[in-house]
Amino acid sequence: MITARGILTTLVLLCAGPALARDYCDEMWFTRNLIFDKAGYCFGSALGQAVFDNTDCTTKAPNLTADEKRAISDIKSEETRVECKINSKTIRALDIPNIDFRKSVHPIPIPDAHGFGCFGWKGVPFSLYRGTDTSGPAVAQVLAGDDIFFFHWSKTNWVFLTIKRDETEFQGWAKPLPTNETTCTKMAG
Repeated sequence: MITARGILTTLVLLCAGPALARDYCDEMWFTRNLIFDKAGYCFGSALGQAVFDNTDCTTKAPNLTADEKRAISDIKSEETRVECKINSKTIRALDIPNIDFRKSVHPIPIPDAHGFGCFGWKGVPFSLYRGTDTSGPAVAQVLAGDDIFFFHWSKTNWVFLTIKRDETEFQGWAKPLPTNETTCTKMAG
């Protein structure tokens, strides 16, 4: 089903040009290969070796769970749909914010082309976590005035958020709070 948010996101991608589309392709490539990396895959491409540390790799044919296989298949389909053209033999870096932190996040957040933003958070402060569990320490606190971006699929009762505060950007999992006209100065997407 095509939603208004989906149409708006598509228009933004088309108007923004290749730079924004490239970032989304980087996200897709990174996420797909992070799943392989976590399963012990040994990368042979220049990009794979530059982004992931092969020192702990164990195989060229990792055993993947059904969920991991489904996620990889979905990501590959999306990469085809948006015509991603990442040449992993020649490219040696990706435009992924907080890439080292992202490698440590569990579960792995899956990019969503239909993201949206809450500009100027007006709700109560809340915490972000490395995973979908509040027993560990918070990795960041979301404060009034922060811009909140939903660039990834939700996981159960959690959302993976990208937060921008001035020139700083941080990410993490959070329990969802309502984002609407009363909690956001402006919403887009």
